Formats: sequence, C-alpha cells, structure tokens
Amino acid sequence: MAEDGRHIRLRRRSHRYVLELLEEDKETSDLYRSLITEMVIERIALTNEKWNGYWSKRVREIGEKAAGTSLTNADADAFLEWRDTDGSGAGRHKKTHRDNIYRYPEDNPKVHIKVGSIHSVKGQTHTATLVLETFWYKHNLESLKEWLMGKRYNGSDLRCKHREQSRLKLHYVAMTRPTHLLCLAMKRSTFKDRTGALCTDHISALQGRGWKIECV
Repeated sequence: MAEDGRHIRLRRRSHRYVLELLEEDKETSDLYRSLITEMVIERIALTNEKWNGYWSKRVREIGEKAAGTSLTNADADAFLEWRDTDGSGAGRHKKTHRDNIYRYPEDNPKVHIKVGSIHSVKGQTHTATLVLETFWYKHNLESLKEWLMGKRYNGSDLRCKHREQSRLKLHYVAMTRPTHLLCLAMKRSTFKDRTGALCTDHISALQGRGWKIECV
C-alpha cells in the first residue's frame, strides 16, 4: 500500500522483521510493542470507539515508519476502516481461552477437543483420538499407507528407512492413546488412482482391516 516506500520483503518471522524496521525509532517501536501486548497477549477487546479514537492513527503511523513513506491512499484508508461484524456498531468479539481446546459449538459447547502434538499426549489415555496429517520431508500418514493397508508390517524391514521408522514409532504413540475411537485425517489424493478417483483396491484393503472410510 505504500507508494515509493522501501521494499518490504516476505520474511518467515514477520514480528521480528517489523522490530528491525523500527529499531531506529524507539517511540514507534514502543508503540508497536504496546499494540502487540494489548491485542495479542492481553487479548483486550477492541471497540469502534477505541479503534477510531486511538489505534487507527497509531497503526497508520507504525506502517508509515516501517515503510519509510506516507500511507494516504485509498487502499490504506480502506484497510484501516472499522467494520462491524454484527451490525450493532460495537463489533462482535469471540470469547477467547488461554488453552489448546477447540470447542463446538462456540456459544454452548457440546464437544471439547484438546489439540496438541503427539509428544504432548505420550502416556495419556483418551476416549477418542483424531490424528491429523502432518509434513516432515513428506506427508507422514501418507508415508505409512502400506502399513495401514497391511502390505507391510513392523519396522524391521531392511527397506524401511530411518525416517519411516521414526514415523512408525511416533504414530504408534498417537494411535494407542484412544480406548474407543481412532480417526486418521488424510489427504484424499493419498488414495487416488490414475483417473483421479479413489482407488477401490486401496479402499477395500483398508475396509478389510476394519477401517471405516469417510470423505469430508
């Protein structure tokens, strides 16, 4: 949005990059830190009055200092414009929780799902576990497809590389947590044939081993 400003590169750690851009201006840097503290750490609810009366101007100032030029065009104005989400004029804010639990539905939760890494649940027992597909050099569950279909067993196969052995050990931990229900969320493309449809042989092999298949 900054016309004739400094070139802003895409960086993996955006927050650190902003601090670098503002390091020569302590006042603006402190203002940016206050913004982060209030909005991200303390989770203070933002209102129309507070945004238009205070933060809108400060965010524009932070942006101008980071870009090294003014932000007065229509795009910047539209970006900084307050928008009500429920038409009441105050903005609707979701209730926030300082934990890793997903609640559904939001207003009156009937389901509480604890989200965490496999390492974080080691030694625990749960009624149900949903293992999500993740990526380490390649997709983890997809790499274990032949084990899921019963084509390969254990991890002692000489063809089984170190990474696959690590995946087997880690997902053994994940899949032995639940007492009643185990779900694996995998990419549909993992089981596609050359035509793009689900491979019936793969699906039959999975079903023969007791898996129920759902496309969601």
